[in-house]
This record gives sequence, structure tokens and C-alpha cells, in this order.
Amino acid sequence: ELDGLKNSRILCLLEDRGGRLWVGTDGGGLFYLVDGGFQALTTKDGLFSDVVMSLAEGRDGRIWIGTYAGLNCWREGKFLNDSSVPPRREAAVSRVLEDGTGLWVVLNGFLHQVKGQDYLRENLGAEPSSQIAIAALRRGASGRIWFGGLSGRLTCSVDGVMTAVPQPEKLSPDT
Repeated sequence: ELDGLKNSRILCLLEDRGGRLWVGTDGGGLFYLVDGGFQALTTKDGLFSDVVMSLAEGRDGRIWIGTYAGLNCWREGKFLNDSSVPPRREAAVSRVLEDGTGLWVVLNGFLHQVKGQDYLRENLGAEPSSQIAIAALRRGASGRIWFGGLSGRLTCSVDGVMTAVPQPEKLSPDT
């Protein structure tokens, strides 16, 4: 145990704008660093699941927490449970991204944009999520949302249109 960190199976990390470290674990809940020691947040505190798969900080300082059983939101010392957060969907939220265009989540393996109280999937036919396990989700400087999977596939989304980046036929050892 490291200064209150009771679970060493770490799934995700986040350093927020204030310099605070957040640690999501596989079964131990969520920990954040305060005065050199870790404080825990678990299902006893309102976390939907003690398996924390993803973390993101919103523009207003909210911490979005993707758990195995839904999306939590933490702000100013408490979990939010009002109309400013989308309703709970009891599903794995493996990736979270909040940027200038809104909130994006990978819910049960599929990319969704959260708008108000709705989880929206667009352009379902082109979405490659069914072919890959999404491991990374980021917005680039060009405005495209990039996501990559464990299979090595890379895809981008521009205005809801998804395009898979062609894979080279054969990678050389120097690549």
C-alpha cells in the first residue's frame, strides 16, 4: 500500500488542471492525491463501479469517470447526479473525452457523443468499433477525433463521418 493507495491494478491516470493526480483501479475504485496521501472513492461513496476504466477532465473542472457500470461525474468534492450530467446507463464506459465540441464516450465498445440527456451514435454503418477494441480516444488539432484499437486499427471521425486509416500491407522492421 502506497500512502492510502490500496489497489495497485491501475487502469487509468489523470493529472487535472490543479495538478492533482487521479488513479482509476481494477476493483479498488478511484483514488486522488491530497497532501501526499491518497483518498479513495468507491461504490460506498456513490461510484457506480469499483472498476474505473477511464478518466477525463471537463472544461469546467468536472472529472468524468468511466466505470464498468456507467459514467460518473465528480465536481467540487461530490458526485453530481442532476440534469447537468447524462442519465446513468449501466454499461462499461471504457474511454471518455470532453473537448470543445462536447462529451464523447466509448460505451459497451461503441463511440457515442453525449448531447444533453442522450447518448448518440452516428453513421453506424461506417463505425469500426465492432471490429476493434478501442484503446485510445483523442481529438487532434485539425478537429478530427482519432481512436485506435488493440487490433492496430486507426480511425478518425469528422462531423460524424468515420474513416478507417488504410493499413500498410506489410510493415518493415524499420517502421
